[in-house]
Amino acid sequence: MSSPAQTLRIVSSVGLPEAKLDVIRAAAPGAEVLNIPESQEACLEHVAGADIWLAHQGQVAHMPALGARLRWIQLSSAGAEQVFASPHIHADVTYTNASGVQSVGMAEFTLGLLLSHAHRLPALTDLYARRRWPSPSEVRAGLMADELFGMTLGLVGYGSINSALARRAAACGMRILACKRDPQIHAVPRWNPAGAGDPEGRLPQAWYGPQQLSAMLPQCDVVVVAIPLTPATRGLVGESFLRAMRPTARLINLGRGQIVQEPALLRALREGWIAGAMLDVVSQEPLPATSPLYAAPNLLVTPHISSAIKKYWERLAELFAENLRRYNAGQPLLNVIDREKGY
Repeated sequence: MSSPAQTLRIVSSVGLPEAKLDVIRAAAPGAEVLNIPESQEACLEHVAGADIWLAHQGQVAHMPALGARLRWIQLSSAGAEQVFASPHIHADVTYTNASGVQSVGMAEFTLGLLLSHAHRLPALTDLYARRRWPSPSEVRAGLMADELFGMTLGLVGYGSINSALARRAAACGMRILACKRDPQIHAVPRWNPAGAGDPEGRLPQAWYGPQQLSAMLPQCDVVVVAIPLTPATRGLVGESFLRAMRPTARLINLGRGQIVQEPALLRALREGWIAGAMLDVVSQEPLPATSPLYAAPNLLVTPHISSAIKKYWERLAELFAENLRRYNAGQPLLNVIDREKGY
C-alpha cells in the first residue's frame, strides 16, 4: 500500500504581512504555509522541514545547513551576492530572485532625478526657501530647462529595472541604447509587473556587449548602471569607462556600490571628465560622515532608497504566487539564478 503524498510545506521568513498569505495559499491549495519571524533562530527551528523557503539572502547565507526536503528558495531581493559567497549555492536547490518587485519604483525614481535636474528643481526649491523671485537675467543665466526629448540614454544592463526605465524614458522622447552580457538576445529574462517593462526588448535602438561599451558611452547624455555585482562587474565603472563618457554626460548607479571605482569617480567629477553623477548605492553603507563623496562636485548620493516602495509586499507576493503556480504545474520558474553567470 503506497504512503500518502507529503503535504507541501512553504515557509516565509521575510516579514510578509499576514494579509498577503492568502495570495500564496490561493496559489498552492492544500499546502501548509508558515509565516515565521525574521530572526535566525526562527529560521533554524522551522526551515529544516520545508520544501520551499521565501527568505532574505542573508538568512540563507547564515544557515548552518539546508534541510533535506528543501527544493526551492525564493529570495526577497534581486541581489544574491551573499548566497554566492556561501557554500549553500552548491546545494541541490533552485534559487529564484525577486527581480522586478522594485523595478517600477526604481525606474520612476531615476526618471524623477532626470526631470528634476533638467528642469532645475533643486535650484528653484532653494530660491523658494529663501523667499526669492529670480530676475529674468537669473533665469536666462542658470534656470532655463533642458529637455529629455532627444537626449540619448545609455543603459548598462537590460533587466527588469532598466527595461522599466526604458519604457518611461522612451515616452519622454529619449533615444535608448542598451548594453548587456549577450546583446544578441533582446528579450528581458526577468519578471516585471504586467505593462511595466519591455519584455521583448523592442525599445533600444542599438545593442552593445560589455566589450563594446567604448562605442556606446560617447553617444550618451545619461548612463544608468543597473547590473548585479559579480566578479565580472566589480569595478566596471573605472577610469576607462568614465573617460569614454561625454564631458556633458551624467552617471547614475542603481546596482551595487562596488561596481563603481569611487576614487576614479571622484577624480572624474573634480577634473570634469563628466558633468555629474548620482549614486543610490555606495561601497560602504551607511556612508560615513568622513567620506570624500560628500564634498565631490556635482554628485548626489541617496541612501539606497530607490527600491524602498510601499508596494514591495504586494509585488513580492504576486511574484512568489506566480512561481508557486508554476512549481505545482511543473513549469519553469521565473527569475531562476544562473550559478555560472552569478545572478
